Amino acid sequence: MPEKTLHLTAFMRPVSLHTGAWRYPGAYPDANFNLTHLKSFIKKLEDAKFDAFFMADHLAVLNMPVEALKRSHTVTSFEPFTLLSALSVVTEKIGLAATASTTYDEPYHIARRFASLDHLSSGRAAWNIVTTGNPESAKNFGLDAHVEHADRYKRAREFYDVVTGLWDSFADDAFIRDQETGVYFDPEKLHVLDHKGDDLKVRGPLNIARPVQGWPVIVQAGQSEPGKQLAAETAEAVFCSPRDLESAKALYADIKGRAVAAGRDRNHLKILPAAFIVVGDSVEEARAKRLKLDSLVHYDSAIASLSIALGTDASGFDPDGPLPTDIPETNASKTGRAGVLKLAEDEKLTVRQLAQRYGGYSGLAFVGTPESIAEEMSVWLDEEGADGFTVVFPFLPQGLDDVVQRLVPELQRRGIFRQDYEGKTLREHLGLPRPNNRFFSLYNAAMEKRANEASKKRPLPSSGAEFLDSNKRNEENDSEIFTMDSFSTDSMLRARYVAAKQASFDEPFELSEGDSTLTHAIRARVDASPPAAERETVAGAPLSDDAVADILKKVKPDCHKAQAWVKAQELSKAAMERIRANSENRDDLRKKLVRQSHGRARQPEAQFDAPRYQATAPAPNLQAPEDRTVEEELEDARVVYNRVSLAHDRLLKTVADMEEFRKTLS
Repeated sequence: MPEKTLHLTAFMRPVSLHTGAWRYPGAYPDANFNLTHLKSFIKKLEDAKFDAFFMADHLAVLNMPVEALKRSHTVTSFEPFTLLSALSVVTEKIGLAATASTTYDEPYHIARRFASLDHLSSGRAAWNIVTTGNPESAKNFGLDAHVEHADRYKRAREFYDVVTGLWDSFADDAFIRDQETGVYFDPEKLHVLDHKGDDLKVRGPLNIARPVQGWPVIVQAGQSEPGKQLAAETAEAVFCSPRDLESAKALYADIKGRAVAAGRDRNHLKILPAAFIVVGDSVEEARAKRLKLDSLVHYDSAIASLSIALGTDASGFDPDGPLPTDIPETNASKTGRAGVLKLAEDEKLTVRQLAQRYGGYSGLAFVGTPESIAEEMSVWLDEEGADGFTVVFPFLPQGLDDVVQRLVPELQRRGIFRQDYEGKTLREHLGLPRPNNRFFSLYNAAMEKRANEASKKRPLPSSGAEFLDSNKRNEENDSEIFTMDSFSTDSMLRARYVAAKQASFDEPFELSEGDSTLTHAIRARVDASPPAAERETVAGAPLSDDAVADILKKVKPDCHKAQAWVKAQELSKAAMERIRANSENRDDLRKKLVRQSHGRARQPEAQFDAPRYQATAPAPNLQAPEDRTVEEELEDARVVYNRVSLAHDRLLKTVADMEEFRKTLS
């Protein structure tokens, strides 16, 4: 298969975007409001291996006179979340994309609905972010006038941050659901967002587990300047409507370039232009279908559709004259208005001709045979006009059948579309990474960079090197502790191991409470100019040989603590490896081990000095016969884990000190 392959999503606005679609001979006029039809459509699309089923939405009937509205099939359709939840039950792989407004909804509602859909579908949800172009929507939400365009996009950016923050309320492994101890979730793995911004105030947390995909896939559909910038910063798929390859290439380069400038990988944003596809046995037959379809558009509907695109009532314009040049700009869609003006200028169309286009379909259309359409799509893919297409069907079901039964096999024959799904989630279909949880990962590129730079700028003086194992204090270790996720059992143990290496003197030790302010200075290799918080301890002096010797004298009584810590880490690692090796009981053992560590309160700090935490304390017998019981292994692991947990409290404080101090270096 070629290196580049197409992505295909199906745009399912009620019946079609074409005003005459419901009247086409043999079409289902109720296709937008018949669950039996819709289930049939999505099953066919899944059989054809489409990436996603994309459901549009309206928060008001179209703003047109009733004489035109009575001819529109858009006046009734299902609410997207309800419909897609139902369709998730009859499908397994195809993505489910819903449109939801950031202007006339609230972040908490949106976050809950999409998280729910993602769980119901096992990771197939996508959110098409819109700011709502129909000014009539405002009146359904307590407003007399539509929110200004710039304000809508400003709110949308903040809205996105809040929704994604709410999705990250819980760590992925927060829900223990331990019936024995009665602990349902680990409170240390819950984050309260407490957002207070310019337009939104949302406390959180979200009352649903983190979505299967981390976040549902983010889709964005605006082509105005604010829309393109929002897409570049947030979107993972862009639904757009260029009319030709040259404008598509310019848009593709523009949005991808903005994404790179925003620090993103250009391959993690898919450009999917809308494409109206009419298939025939010959090009002439396909064109005849298109002409027949266009002839079914009544002029009342056509002029009303043109008015919506312009944001201005066009019914008073001379039908056979050119489009007036002094049309005032309104608060409706900027992209739609710009498209009308460009089309009128480029093709010198009359108002009647423009209306006929907008009453039908005015965007990109592929009309021809399966072979000719596949060839055009291939060119768009090769020349970076698109990463795939959002397919708009001319009528249903025939138009959909033509695509899945005739066009898709031709695309597969050419090797530019999948033969089968390779994954289960929509992110996997689109080749997108699963987002990290921003609140439950220690990975932070900026922090890592500061750690490395601090090591280079303030190297450990040679005079103190004899007291420190500098090979274990290299740049890799400086940054490694910050780059691991410390919120799973295995990673916590690994993080402590690295920290123990970094703190190694001639023999392991841990600073007592009174000396803890020096720990981060030693680890960051900042020896000549300690910050104010340390000056009382070291009197602002460099870390000389005498100073290091003095530190060692102070901490010698506490050496047994670190020895126990390191020994416990080693034993704990061995115990965990032994448990993991028992594949038959792996999941059950892991759950029980987590319960042992989280279902009990941490030991008080004072118990650190208890004899059983000294290096001479008896260690679990990890060399026992292979027929040891699960309970015996778990008890050993529990003892070891408790040892490590006690040391962990001090480690967390040290790491926090390190992080705070490193900020002073940036």
